[in-house]
Amino acid sequence: MQTIAMQPVPIKLEDLQRLVGRINKNETKTLVRFEADDQRAMIKEHNTGKVLAYINNDKTIS
Repeated sequence: MQTIAMQPVPIKLEDLQRLVGRINKNETKTLVRFEADDQRAMIKEHNTGKVLAYINNDKTIS
């Protein structure tokens, strides 16, 4: 996968809170990694590679 320099983007507080809730579900700590392509960035569990969230180019989190 190619490394791409990404610019910081503003996101809504409620979107960030929802994202953090997904990563820290059940109050467990999850090591994550970030990957990106031309369309979006992905936050993945480090060990399993499972996608926890996508950050889209239009600044939405899905």
